[in-house]
Amino acid sequence: MTSINELQLAKELIKFPTVTPIDAGIMKFLEKKLKTLGFKTKILEFKEKNSKPVKNLYARLGNQSPNFCYAGHLDVVPAGNLKEWTVNPFKPSVKKGHLIGRGANDMKSSIAAFVSAVSNFVGNNKKFNGSISLLITGDEEGVAINGTKKSSRIFKKEKREDRFLFSWRTN
Repeated sequence: MTSINELQLAKELIKFPTVTPIDAGIMKFLEKKLKTLGFKTKILEFKEKNSKPVKNLYARLGNQSPNFCYAGHLDVVPAGNLKEWTVNPFKPSVKKGHLIGRGANDMKSSIAAFVSAVSNFVGNNKKFNGSISLLITGDEEGVAINGTKKSSRIFKKEKREDRFLFSWRTN
């Protein structure tokens, strides 16, 4: 089973310039990583009138209850004045033990840590009761109409999620 290093994955995610609503290929990248862990995935793209399309990712490992769903976002706010950065915001680096780059704090590192934890859990627990899922949006920093709100409709088609972990404030 693949073990995913959280720092390495966080650096890889930060390299994608995912300023809302730009996907820059990040959902496909994360989807590929999750598939190596055995997740079944679905990219969900939504568009509202007068807004640009946004890609979201739903991934699920197993189909039993209870299900634990982690919700997060991979979009970031604009980097602002690049002269105010000590590094290129989309070329992550570690300085004095801190990961620096756009999305390092909000919230690409959080997603990387969860995926790493899942990779370790699955590696040590070939069989477990329940299932694990992720709902990752590309529209939290922007108008937030083509992200979690619309992606969560998938739960009406499937069994409702038993437990959610939202690692950021939601509308």
